[in-house]
Amino acid sequence: MKIDDVNLSAEQLQFWKYILSVSESMTKDAESGSIKRADLMQYLESIEETFKKSADPVEQFQRFVLLEFSRAVRCSVEKI
Repeated sequence: MKIDDVNLSAEQLQFWKYILSVSESMTKDAESGSIKRADLMQYLESIEETFKKSADPVEQFQRFVLLEFSRAVRCSVEKI
């Protein structure tokens, strides 16, 4: 199955493609041993900044939950 075959609106597809891209970049950096705390923070912040205005918990619950999760992980990593 290709991601383009999934039944999503264009906006939803853009969101999930971006999340997948960030995930793949994080995995690649982690596997190569080149990821740093600052890199992880930047990845998480990019997710929040890119989509924070379009995360209505009523209209887009999945997006809202993922953004809240990303924010919680970022805040936790900041304190480590």
